[in-house]
Amino acid sequence: MASSTDGGFLTFYRAYVHTALHTATTVALTALGLLTFVHWGFAVAAIAVYVLPPVYLYVSGTTLPSAADTDESPVDERSTPGRTQAPDADRVESDSPGGRSDDGHDADGDTDSDADDGDSDSDSDGVDTDSDSDSDDGDTDSDTDSNDGDSDSDSDTDDSPTGTETRWQSVAAPTDRTLRGVVGTTAGTYAVGDGGVLLGRRGDGWERLVDDGPGAAGQTLHGVASTADGRGVWVAGDGGALGRYDAETGRVTDHSAPADDTNNLTDVAVTGDAGDETVLLANGSGAVRRGRYDGARVAWADPVTPGSGSSIAALAVTEDAAYCCDTNASVFVSRDDGRSWSRLGVEDAGCAFRAVVPFGGDRVAVAASDGRLFEFDGSVWTPRRVVDGLLSGLAMGAATGHEVGVACGPDGTLVERAGDGWERRLVATDADLHDAAVGPDGRAVVVGDGGAVLERVSR
Repeated sequence: MASSTDGGFLTFYRAYVHTALHTATTVALTALGLLTFVHWGFAVAAIAVYVLPPVYLYVSGTTLPSAADTDESPVDERSTPGRTQAPDADRVESDSPGGRSDDGHDADGDTDSDADDGDSDSDSDGVDTDSDSDSDDGDTDSDTDSNDGDSDSDSDTDDSPTGTETRWQSVAAPTDRTLRGVVGTTAGTYAVGDGGVLLGRRGDGWERLVDDGPGAAGQTLHGVASTADGRGVWVAGDGGALGRYDAETGRVTDHSAPADDTNNLTDVAVTGDAGDETVLLANGSGAVRRGRYDGARVAWADPVTPGSGSSIAALAVTEDAAYCCDTNASVFVSRDDGRSWSRLGVEDAGCAFRAVVPFGGDRVAVAASDGRLFEFDGSVWTPRRVVDGLLSGLAMGAATGHEVGVACGPDGTLVERAGDGWERRLVATDADLHDAAVGPDGRAVVVGDGGAVLERVSR
């Protein structure tokens, strides 16, 4: 047996750690260390007990069994559990710009934790940062993982039934005023809001069409509607503000205070083509007024109160019927262009309705103040809880062969129809959202406080 001191102190110490004496001094070190809170002298004693024995044995030339003669194998840094095996210099591959080793380490020091899904490098959030495409799950790392539904910095993405990826995008609007109403037409999208502002999107971006409303009175506008051909756009708001914007000429005509009524107008709906229009107005006193526009003037009929006098929150029309809802959780339908109305529902809803939308035959949907949507299939009303809180806007339509549904509310609340249900979408704004629209081309738009405009786009 060779002396353990022949190879120097390191060889001696490797043999020493396998002795019972080393175990005893380690225990003593721990015990005395726990007593340091009593007196600092225990720390000195602990160090002395642990250090002095091996020093004395080495200096005195005491022979110890070598590590090779003990029952245990020498410690191998390449196989010890809990350690990362150091890569050999000739095992580095070059499948990435920095090179990647067999053990999952990039040559530049990054740890690659890709498994079968190939989703993550050193990022802990599971988002790929590679520039290559992972073939195992089909995700393209340079964009967005399709398996987690995240989009770009704007908002969530989702796959439509046709397989087209969609997302909600915040777009710049030429105003910082609150936008309260929006409509999609065959000729473009229009939005209205505080101070009488009217915006239009008829090309690549939004533009300000009217700054201070009908008659330059600056009244807040709540409702906007369009003729069937998109050539005539009607706006309505506080103090009986009412106007018509000609999309072809850009001319605005003032029709405020219809039949000398200066009640606040909460919404407007229009049927027919430009020059042959039927206009319906709702007001805060629970009445609906019908007018006939002949291209120059409007002939107004007496107002009709569909319900108990609760404020009419919203109007909507189809080719065959007109609908309205009030703040007393009632929905009404008219089959004669608003001359008479009958109650359609909803029993015992216990909330206020904010928006009404007919879609697909006799189907109707309404948005409620408690975060529910009520859908009518022609015979039965079905409530659906979609958010915890207020829903203020609702729109339904069709795009590329499937239905599009959007509802919105305070603090950036936005939900979208997904199959038979509704799903929350994260968007790049916390502004209160007031209204939504789906145009004939399937373009969905939501508007709100501070000129907030969100558009649903496909790619």
